[in-house]
Amino acid sequence: LQVINDLLDLAKMEAGKLSPRLAPFDLEALIAQVAKLLAPLAADKGLQLLVRCPDALPRRVVGDEGRLKQVLLNLAGNAIKFTESGHVEIGVEQREATGKELLLRFSIRDTGPGIPLDKQKLLFARFTQLNTPAAGRQAGTGLGLAISKQLVELMGGRIGLESRPGHGATFWFELRVPPAPDSNETPGDDANAGPTPAALPQPLRVLLAEDNTVNQEVLRRMLERLGCQVTLAGNGAEALSVLDRQSFDLILLDCQMPVMDGFAAAARIREREAGRNYRTPVIAMTATATDEDRLRCLAAGMDDYLVKPVRLESLRAILQKCVAGADRRGAPERVRA
Repeated sequence: LQVINDLLDLAKMEAGKLSPRLAPFDLEALIAQVAKLLAPLAADKGLQLLVRCPDALPRRVVGDEGRLKQVLLNLAGNAIKFTESGHVEIGVEQREATGKELLLRFSIRDTGPGIPLDKQKLLFARFTQLNTPAAGRQAGTGLGLAISKQLVELMGGRIGLESRPGHGATFWFELRVPPAPDSNETPGDDANAGPTPAALPQPLRVLLAEDNTVNQEVLRRMLERLGCQVTLAGNGAEALSVLDRQSFDLILLDCQMPVMDGFAAAARIREREAGRNYRTPVIAMTATATDEDRLRCLAAGMDDYLVKPVRLESLRAILQKCVAGADRRGAPERVRA
């Protein structure tokens, strides 16, 4: 079925029956989504999956989000397939900008075996695969790179690679895209939504406990965009250790973490606060939103929960509640993610 779908995609492009579907989209959110989809594949091979997305990068641009996602999944998935140890990095950077468009360069870097120069010219041809042990263990259509090249060219860009044996490979492509109107605003922003945390005279101090490094980096960047000072922990035990040394305005705990999960960490935090005249808001982060999860959050002393994948609007709502000093001692409330 995958071979048939790949062939149909190629046939449509060659017949001129595909055209870019242009619309505004959140560039950083797209990169995060691609990383989230590929994280289990990387984890299964013991690889570290990294995301490089500079702070200065425009948040919203106009382009074909679906085709861009397809290319990134093809290239990054291919890198994971051929990399046996080390890491794969998904990156994007702005190379230049005019008043009407931006030149963005996307790159997929890996620590794989590298590609001989005489093989590089063949990689973007149909049904071409390198003859390596990794390729032999994981059969594919041999069309992914060919389709990626066609899609990039369909979007008006160019694609290439840099590699030498023993030094990994970098697949890259460049696209010119216009910035989205009001690109500094995030989706769902409302002019009457009240002041954002970034406008506060003093930023919120947030402790973020999350064991997945990709999720951790994405959440850190989102919180910093909202004006927060972020301290990271890899599990509940690390979070408690950090709390021994400093205090916070808000604590975000992933429910499922090694060593000590978010539920146990929240219970310990509430034990420590017993008899004191303050209560730090503790927010759970969970991949599910069942009644059982809600009750477990309440029993552990949590105040709210966010459903993964967490969106910027959800974090903004949580921060605004903290700033407003709302009473958060009741049952956990689901924040729409």
